[in-house]
Amino acid sequence: MAWIDTYHESGQLGYPQTFQSLDLAHTFKRQFLSHVAVKVVGLALPEAHISTFLEDSEMGESPERYGIERFVMRRENVETGHLLGYEVLGYEKGIFHSYLCNGLESEFAEQFPFRLNEHGLIPTLEEAERYCTYSNQEDVETESVLWLPWAIFEVDV
Repeated sequence: MAWIDTYHESGQLGYPQTFQSLDLAHTFKRQFLSHVAVKVVGLALPEAHISTFLEDSEMGESPERYGIERFVMRRENVETGHLLGYEVLGYEKGIFHSYLCNGLESEFAEQFPFRLNEHGLIPTLEEAERYCTYSNQEDVETESVLWLPWAIFEVDV
């Protein structure tokens, strides 16, 4: 708890559950998880969707931001690792909603040739964008958030 408090207060640990640098993730893994096999995953928003995310988030001018918002505002991505696939996520005040929590996998399968890759993720950005377009329609019953395609990477730390 002391370690978390220290790094959170310094701004290097974002709320909720985000390391603000790969170096900090490496430090945490080395200090607390060196005895177990752990993979670090990173989340990245494709460049074409950043402006839409920032406009929708209504973040205003306050210096207080959720961890993922700080990454997106700095236009920092973790696209240095191995791309695992894409996830259709809706963002709301520091948390994500998955298409799975909204039962959209059944609707995707009815509307599209829906398939997942070996990691259980959507294989291409084009497919994820198609599913987001569908999920953002007003007549589709989902969380009332903006659905965007987020890339999931395995990050080497």
